[in-house]
Amino acid sequence: MSKLSEQWYWHVSRATSRFVPWVARKLPTKVKYYVVIHGMVTVEPNYNPSDVTGMQLLDLWQPKKDRA
Repeated sequence: MSKLSEQWYWHVSRATSRFVPWVARKLPTKVKYYVVIHGMVTVEPNYNPSDVTGMQLLDLWQPKKDRA
C-alpha cells in the first residue's frame, strides 16, 4: 500500500501542485500586476497599499474559514 501512495505522490500530487505556479509564470505581466494591485487594495482599502506585506497577500488567497 505504501508503494501505491508513493507513486500517487510522485506522479499525481506533486505534478498538480507544480501546475499552478507554472501557469502563473506563463501569464502576461499586465495580468500579474493587476492581481497584485487588486490584492493590495483589497487588504488595505483605506490606507497606503505599499504597506501591505507578502504574507498579507498570501492570507488573502486562503479560504475564509482558515483566515486568522
